[in-house]
Amino acid sequence: MVMKMFLKTAGFVAILISTFNLAGQDKIIGHYYDHFGNQLRLKEDSTFLHTFQFDLVYSWISGKFKIQEDTVYLHARLVFDTIRYMDQSTNSMMDSIILSMDQIPNSGFDSVDTYYNGIRKRLCVAETGLQNQNIFPIPEKLLYKNRKLMQITKEGKLHKARNYPMWPVRRRFGGLKKYHTWYLKKNPS
Repeated sequence: MVMKMFLKTAGFVAILISTFNLAGQDKIIGHYYDHFGNQLRLKEDSTFLHTFQFDLVYSWISGKFKIQEDTVYLHARLVFDTIRYMDQSTNSMMDSIILSMDQIPNSGFDSVDTYYNGIRKRLCVAETGLQNQNIFPIPEKLLYKNRKLMQITKEGKLHKARNYPMWPVRRRFGGLKKYHTWYLKKNPS
């Protein structure tokens, strides 16, 4: 009898805790940006997409995240493509993996046709430098506070420095404006 009561109470407490956890997650889920070309999308299925874009440079990385209290932990997952090539030394087909240009792993790689001296040649998009996976490292831990995600350093401290953005902004009375490195939450539109 006592054991039955204990199990019912423990089950109720577990449901209550998971409900509060999900309610906390709902306020953190969303689209964030900073003043340096970074965007972070935290999705309801506990996956994320981090992008960096400035001028002709574009980088992305996806993965899973988890939330513990007010801290978001990002776990990046690299996406690879498999390519086959003929190894001249062994005269056999070999497989190799390369970072994928898109979020779908496949055989082959994304390429463009180009012509050099009248001969058609395939050029990997990675060689053009337009789009790459994971060029810039992403933060592993972020603190959620007041609709902002703040980077937590490896030493466990908040990154509070202010930096100049990609396109410097002049202040009204001279000097250049610096911004925090925080991710700000976009309002849903």
